[in-house]
Amino acid sequence: MIILASTNLSAIYSGLIAAIVSGIVSGIGYWYSAKIQRETSKETIATQKEIAQMNNNEKLFYESQLRWNDEVRKLFASFIRDSTALNRVIEEVKKKKAEKVHHVRDAQEAIDEMGKLVQEATERINQLQETVSLIRLYLFDEDNPDVQLILANMLQIIREYGKLEVVSGTELSMLIDLVRHYLYKQMQELRVKTA
Repeated sequence: MIILASTNLSAIYSGLIAAIVSGIVSGIGYWYSAKIQRETSKETIATQKEIAQMNNNEKLFYESQLRWNDEVRKLFASFIRDSTALNRVIEEVKKKKAEKVHHVRDAQEAIDEMGKLVQEATERINQLQETVSLIRLYLFDEDNPDVQLILANMLQIIREYGKLEVVSGTELSMLIDLVRHYLYKQMQELRVKTA
């Protein structure tokens, strides 16, 4: 019985020691597993933050490109609108020049009207030059053949206006087509970049 009791006692102690060792190993395994999960979670969160930042940057870039294209479109519209108005003013100036004056009183009125028309034409030419300068700031890619063609046409139009010559509707229409083509290409390129 003593032998049996000592064997049972040693079995109990060995079972207890095995349970303690198993518990310690299990605790170390749990701690190590939790540590790896925490590190993996930190890496996943960092990666998700990076992806979110990249998406945000891409969105901001896309939005700024859209605003840039919209501003360029508005400047071109302003240029065309002012060109059309300037054509009308120049035609009126030419009409006034061709009118024959019969009285001194009519001559003074004609001179006053001509002065107002010339002043309006000068202001519109200055506005056009300002608009062209702004467009040139936006269209800084001088290696782009579309940009070169647009700027060359606009500068030619400004030269004609500088001589107080009417720019033909065909010439303005050609500029509109060039600009439309350029803006369309810009939008297509932007779609490809953001896809």
